[in-house]
Amino acid sequence: MHNTSYNIHKLIIHIFLQIPQEIRLENRFCLWKYAKSSHSVNKLLKKPYGINSSSIIIPSLKERKYWFNLSQLNQLSVKTQKAYGLGLVLNESNYVVIDLDKCISIENNALILSHEIKTLLSFFPKAYCEISPSNTGLHIIFRGQWLFNSNKAKQYIYEDLKKGTIEVYSGNDCRYITLTGNSINLNLIQDNLPYYSCESQSLQKIYKIFFSMNKSSYGFKASIEDSSQEKIDIDFNVIDRYLSIRTKILNSKFKNIYLDLCEFDNPKYKSISEADWSYLSIVFKFLEKDQEYTEKYNLLEYFYKKDRPERRKKKHEDYVKSTIEKILNLSSYEHRINIIKNSCEQKNQGVYKTNIQKIDKFNIIKICNAMNIYHFGRTLKNLEYKNFKVDIPQSLNQTDFRYYIEILFQYIDQLKYCSDINLDQNKFLLINVNLIFKKLNISSGGKSYYSFTKTLNKLSDVILMYDKKITSDGLRSIYKESLISYKILYKQSNKKVQSESLSSFRKLAIKMHPIILDMYKKANYNYSLFNRDSYNKITSDKLKLLYYYFCCLTFPGCNYIHLTIDELLLLFWPKTNVKQLISQRKKEIIRLLKEFMELKPKLDDLELDLMCQKSEIIGVQVKKHQLLPV
Repeated sequence: MHNTSYNIHKLIIHIFLQIPQEIRLENRFCLWKYAKSSHSVNKLLKKPYGINSSSIIIPSLKERKYWFNLSQLNQLSVKTQKAYGLGLVLNESNYVVIDLDKCISIENNALILSHEIKTLLSFFPKAYCEISPSNTGLHIIFRGQWLFNSNKAKQYIYEDLKKGTIEVYSGNDCRYITLTGNSINLNLIQDNLPYYSCESQSLQKIYKIFFSMNKSSYGFKASIEDSSQEKIDIDFNVIDRYLSIRTKILNSKFKNIYLDLCEFDNPKYKSISEADWSYLSIVFKFLEKDQEYTEKYNLLEYFYKKDRPERRKKKHEDYVKSTIEKILNLSSYEHRINIIKNSCEQKNQGVYKTNIQKIDKFNIIKICNAMNIYHFGRTLKNLEYKNFKVDIPQSLNQTDFRYYIEILFQYIDQLKYCSDINLDQNKFLLINVNLIFKKLNISSGGKSYYSFTKTLNKLSDVILMYDKKITSDGLRSIYKESLISYKILYKQSNKKVQSESLSSFRKLAIKMHPIILDMYKKANYNYSLFNRDSYNKITSDKLKLLYYYFCCLTFPGCNYIHLTIDELLLLFWPKTNVKQLISQRKKEIIRLLKEFMELKPKLDDLELDLMCQKSEIIGVQVKKHQLLPV
């Protein structure tokens, strides 16, 4: 069998002679050759190579010393059994490359371009454009700024046909682009490459048509005519800070973890959400402590959208917003707690007085910040819940909620007197039912017992899958149990009634789901605070539930969270498409918000304001006051 021997210099030099002179003078070239993919038998990869000081080919581009220039190529006399191609390293340059794949054809040595591709090329009339090694694509090369997050996601050029793809690479990527010298505009190779800033209409159009979250679902053909000249706002201060912070991360001990999280959806984490949390936590460590909340938010959002791999969840603005806010609020909360502690120490020394409001620590209860399993209205069967893996045969409404909270209060009070052994065993604890009725200002007659027992049965039928990280050491707790378990000793009345209608409880013992014990005993992370005193000042069942959800969504001492009417509807009612019902619910939630505003002076822990637009209430902004338990 005859083996062909290739002289690398002779293979590559003819490509140099056909690329723009401006590129030819660069000191950032590499070699590449085809290699089999480990993921697909039929797919070939273009594997990059550098050249070291001894003119030995090295399969690495990570170090600049392996890149080469024309002079070094002329000195290269290496022969090889495999053919190599020429590549241009983009890393840390101001080159931008638009990579169009499977979008052209060549017939009888003539290049066939569709109307769409011609239109796209017209956006960059003076850019260098060459045919890719496959002869089915194009590379458009110019200098400029591409600061949008698209480099990790191919998009279809013809969305309706699922045909042809576009990617954009830039100096922000650790990438290279192949060069063939097979130019379709030879007359431009002696000219300087044009420069397109990220604010240029050409790049604005590319972004809006292919990479914007609001892009047309009908693809390029429909979008190209509809593309407006409106500019996309770019905060260059954020971009500068991004580059500065990213450099610090890459020079730190977090480098490898950070790069893995930039490249992979879920490297060694239990879920992608946990990987997102880890990524944002790393970035947060490098933000300045005295930065404004909004500035920190914008930086984290930019990092996340720029670096994390593309996937469907990443395009969900609500998910991105809530994840970033949790990172900021948790960090802010821990920071403020430290300030409180320091302030108190200084106060004891007679140096400093704190204005932070004091509150009895026994009125503060830790609650799970995601247990949104109650709603307004009548009981429904098999209602689906998003926040937990939960089996609920009959849904829980505001009446069930008020009973559950009163049971919780008594249960927490009993825990204070339990030994660690009893806590670990999660034993049944006695509950005074008549005290619950007294607290709720209802009679202790047969109807009340019947209603209460009905709620007990509904609560005990709820099977909750609890998988949550509540300690800063990163360990998770997993349980699957009933929301409550109960035992009753009672005396049957003389009347012939069903067993559910209990006329007189002698003893009621309750065992709560382990999530309650975990919150009480272990939680120092990922929880919210519930103020019993504020809750007891509220008389309406629906307003009590509204207060509970406000507590779940806020962290003490942090910035406002904003909830629209539509978001509140999803919190408090099952989803519906009936317009009349939606309208009625909106009116009710607005009425409840107005009533809640009247309670504002009585509540120690919440600050809230209505959000209005043209005198119409569109939502509410809520934050939790900083309290000092004593």
